[in-house]
Amino acid sequence: MMEALKKHPSLIVLIALLCVIKFIVVPITEWQALQVADIRLLNKRIVRAESALMQQAQNTEALSQLQLRVTSNNGLLYPHESENTFQLQIQQKIEELLAQYQLKSTNIGWLRTEDIKEYQVIRYQLQVRFEGPMVYVPSFQLALEQLPQWIEVSQFTAGLRYQSSTSLGDTNGMFVLDFFMEQSH
Repeated sequence: MMEALKKHPSLIVLIALLCVIKFIVVPITEWQALQVADIRLLNKRIVRAESALMQQAQNTEALSQLQLRVTSNNGLLYPHESENTFQLQIQQKIEELLAQYQLKSTNIGWLRTEDIKEYQVIRYQLQVRFEGPMVYVPSFQLALEQLPQWIEVSQFTAGLRYQSSTSLGDTNGMFVLDFFMEQSH
């Protein structure tokens, strides 16, 4: 073997060069590739962080607008009180409105109560059966809409009788009204 190396001294140089490439150059290039990958990952993180910081001002503004909306919508809910007191006050208010528009309640009854936890409200449903001149029913509905708190008419039916060319006649009807009260904190 030594004779072959003596005959071909360029083989020693070639072996030395291959060893340098294998044990010095290749590990250095692998290390550099890992460093480049780490730098790219860090750059992506920096870009995301900068983007989040830039959007923070927009998010803060959107949050303040949402808080204003929530505050204004809270006035549409009935304040929390005991169920019996609340139902009695509502029932009296509805009966007063019916009488004001010459309508008579034939049956008033509370239906179901539902906790809507995601919005922190309680929904009460009231069924009101009434009769009277049909001409006053739209005025009664308008009066309901003009109350400060939100009342949703979830169901409405009306039957008409004694109509003529000069009169809308009388009606027997039914409303299901939804009232929304804040949950206790």
